[in-house]
Amino acid sequence: MQSLTGNGVAFQNRLEVEWDGRKREWLKVFSRPDMLMKDVGELNNGKATNYMDNKKWKIPLALFIFTFGFSCTDLSSLNNHSHTYKGDCVATGAGTTGKTWSGNYAYVLLVKPALVIIENVKAAMKGKNFEQLKQDMTAAGYKVAALILNSATCGLPQDRDRAYFVCVREELTDDSWEDKFFEVVDDLKRPEPMPLSRFVLPDSHPYVQAVLAEKQEKQAKMAMKKIKKRPAKAEPANKRKKGMKWVVDHWRVRRGLGMKPVAGAVPPSITEVAERNAMCDRERDLLQMVCEAPSTDRKKMLSVELKHSAPRVVKTGGRRRQHCTSCLLPSSKMMVFPPTSDSTRFLTGLEALSLQGVPHSFHESTRVLKDSEYMSLAGNAFSGGCWGLAVLAALSTMNLEDMD
Repeated sequence: MQSLTGNGVAFQNRLEVEWDGRKREWLKVFSRPDMLMKDVGELNNGKATNYMDNKKWKIPLALFIFTFGFSCTDLSSLNNHSHTYKGDCVATGAGTTGKTWSGNYAYVLLVKPALVIIENVKAAMKGKNFEQLKQDMTAAGYKVAALILNSATCGLPQDRDRAYFVCVREELTDDSWEDKFFEVVDDLKRPEPMPLSRFVLPDSHPYVQAVLAEKQEKQAKMAMKKIKKRPAKAEPANKRKKGMKWVVDHWRVRRGLGMKPVAGAVPPSITEVAERNAMCDRERDLLQMVCEAPSTDRKKMLSVELKHSAPRVVKTGGRRRQHCTSCLLPSSKMMVFPPTSDSTRFLTGLEALSLQGVPHSFHESTRVLKDSEYMSLAGNAFSGGCWGLAVLAALSTMNLEDMD
C-alpha cells in the first residue's frame, strides 16, 4: 500500500468465525482475533460466545474490511454428492452453501463494511447463484467486480483457481472504478510464481523428521492390528474387478498428464520411498504408476498429487504449471520430488499451509494441531496471495477520503 498509494495501512483483526473446534484452537494462536465465534448464523444476533475467553461478547459492528468464503459443498464438482438446490442455493438459502451465504450476507447488511471480499470455487461464477450474489450485493449498496485468481499468478507455487467477488461501497467508488480495479490487478500479477523450493522444508528439519516418524509409527501399529486379526475372506470377484478397473483408470489419467522421470536419471527405489513415508500398499502402487507413466516433454514433475479417485485427479490435474504443486484440497497427498527436496516424500501439512501464504516459520515453535489437521486446514484455506492482491487492488482504487 505504501508503494502504491504513498499511505501505509495497519490492520486489526476484530472478528473470526470458524465452526471447527480444532481450527478455532489454531486461530487463537495464529490470528489472535478480538472475537472468535462459532456459527455464522449468529452474526446478527447482537451477542455470541467469544471462544477467546468463553464469555458472551457483543458482536463488532464496525468493520472496514469483511472477508468470507461461504461453503462450496453444494457447488463444487469435487464433492461426491449433488443436491436438488445446487443451482440456486444462494437464492433459496438451502444447504450449507445457502446457509453460510445467508448468515454472512445478513452481517453485511447490518455492518456495511467499506470493502467486502468473498471467495468460493469457480462454479460460484455460473448461473443463478452468480446472478443472485451480484444482485444481493448490489442491493446492499456495493459495486461488484468478479474475477478468477490463480495462486500461481499471485506469487504462490500452487495451481489453484478460485472465484473472488470484490465489493466496494458505492459512495467510495466512481463510474470507472471497475476498470481501474482490473488494471491494478493485472499490474500486480506475477508472470511466474516464487520457486517451490522456498516453501519446502529440508528433510533434515526437525518438523519433517517428527512427521515421518509419526507416520511410520502409525503404519507399524496398523500392521500389528492386521497380524492379530484372523485371515480375511477372499473378496468377491465383482469387487476385485471393480478395484482393478479403478487402477487402470488411474494409470490412464496419469499417462494423460504426461509424467515420466528424466531419461538417464536414477530415481530412488520405490520400496525405499514407500518405507520412508510409511505408505500403504495402494499408495506405493500409485507412486510406482506415477513414476513409470510416459511423458510428452520428458521433464520430471516437481510435485504429484495422489487423490483417492480418478475423477478427482482429472478435475484437479487437467492443467499443469511448471514449478507448481497441484490444487490443494482437504486431506491432499502431495509427493515432492528432487531437486525441490532432498528426497521423494509427502508434503507435510506445514508446507501445504505455506503454499496458501501462511509462513511455516510460525508453526515450527507452536505446534497447535496434528500435521494431518494442518493439511486439512490448508485445503480449505484462502490463498493469502490472491486475497492480498485483491485487497491491495481494491484499497488503491477506492475514494477513501470520502469515508465518514
